[in-house]
Amino acid sequence: ILSTSTIFLKKHSLAKFLNYKQSITKIFNKEIRAKDIIMEDIQDLQHLQLAGYLKNIDLSTIANTDIDSHQGEKESNTTEVMQEEEKHAEDDMVCQKRYKDLVAMNYFDFSRCTNTEIRNENFTAKDDHVPTQSMVLIFDASGSMAKQINGKSRMEIAKKSVEKFLKTLDRKNHFLFSLVEYGHKGNNTKAGKNVSCAGIEEVVPMGEVQSNKIAEIISSFMPTGWTPISASLQKAEEILSAHTSDEKYIVVVSDGEETCGGDPVATVKSIKVKHPEIKVNVIGFDVDDSAGAQLKAIAEAGDGKYFAVSTEQQFAAALRENKKQLQKVDYALGRSIEQIYDMSVLTNTYMQCMTALERENAVMQIDIHGTKLLGSECQSYAEKRYSSRYEELKEIIQENYTTGKEEFQKNKSVIFEK
Repeated sequence: ILSTSTIFLKKHSLAKFLNYKQSITKIFNKEIRAKDIIMEDIQDLQHLQLAGYLKNIDLSTIANTDIDSHQGEKESNTTEVMQEEEKHAEDDMVCQKRYKDLVAMNYFDFSRCTNTEIRNENFTAKDDHVPTQSMVLIFDASGSMAKQINGKSRMEIAKKSVEKFLKTLDRKNHFLFSLVEYGHKGNNTKAGKNVSCAGIEEVVPMGEVQSNKIAEIISSFMPTGWTPISASLQKAEEILSAHTSDEKYIVVVSDGEETCGGDPVATVKSIKVKHPEIKVNVIGFDVDDSAGAQLKAIAEAGDGKYFAVSTEQQFAAALRENKKQLQKVDYALGRSIEQIYDMSVLTNTYMQCMTALERENAVMQIDIHGTKLLGSECQSYAEKRYSSRYEELKEIIQENYTTGKEEFQKNKSVIFEK
C-alpha cells in the first residue's frame, strides 16, 4: 500500500500522496467511516490497482460495506429524530387537553364584559307622554357605490353599518322606520338614466324595526344607476305625511350629488314649509368638495346635521349620532337620569368583570402549579397559554370601560339640549 509506481507518481504530487497514504491506512483500519470517504479516495485506490498494487483487495466491498453501514446509521438517526418529534407532538396534545380541562373547570363567562353597547333602552319617562318618532332612511345604490375603500366597496361598508345601526333600534317602542332605495334600477349609462332616476322604491314599509328581516333586504342591494336625491326626498315626505308621529326624521346616505336634474336643497325647503317637524340629516360618504357642499346644504335646509365620512368607522359613528338624536326626547330630566344610570351600570359591570378575571387568574395559578391536576411537564405550556388569555381579557375590559366613560363625558354636555 505504501509503495509507489511511476504511473501513480505522474498522476499525483508527492505531497498529496503522503496525505493520501495516511487516508488509505485509516480506511483499511476502519478508522474512516463512509461519510468521510470521498469519491477521489476510491478513484485513487483504483489507480493503485491498475498500477499493480492491491490485487487481492476488493475495493467495491470496502466502499459498499462502509456506505451501507453509514446509510443504516443515517436511517437510524432519522428515525430517532422522527420519534422525538412525534413524542413532542404527543406531549403538546396531552398538555393542550389538560389545559382545556383546567380552563373549563375554572371557566367564567366574560361575554358581558366585552359588550360595548351599555345603553339602557328601557327607561321610564317622568312625563306621561313619550314622544313617538318615525324615520325614513334613504339609501344610495348608485353605480359609484362600487368604489373601493381599503379593499371594501362603499356599498359593502354602508350595508354593514346600516345593519348594525338597525339592530340597536330593533323593536324599539314608539319608533317607526322606513327604508327607501334609489339608484338600484336601470344602469349608470345614458340609456339607463330615465329608468334609474324614476326607480325610487320604499323597500321596507313604515313599521317597527325588525333588523333581521331588513338585513335580508339590504343584503340584496347592488351599486347600479344614477342619483335622484331630490325625488327620493319627495318620496320620504310622502311616507312621513301618512303618519302622525311627534318627531319625524329623514336620513340621506349618499356618496355623490344629484345627477337626475333635481334641486334637493329647494325640495327640502319646500318640505320644511309644509312639515316643520321633519328634520333632515345627511351622511356624505367619501364625497368630493362639490358633492359635499350640496349635501351639507341639504342638511342645513332641513334643520339637521351633515356628517362627512370616509371610513367604515366614521360611517358607523355618524349613524350612532343619528341614534342619539332620536334619544334626545323632550323630558331632559329623564334623559339625564338615564345617562347617570348608564354610567352606574358601566362602572358596576367593569368592577364585576375585573374581580371575576382576578379570581380566575388566582385559581388558575394555583392549579397550574398543582402537579396533581396538570402535571409538572405541562406547567410551562399552561402558564404561557393562560397568560395570553388573561392579558387579552384585561385589555378588552379596560378599553370598554375607558370608551364608555369618554362617551358619558361627551353626552353630559348635550343632556339638556333639544
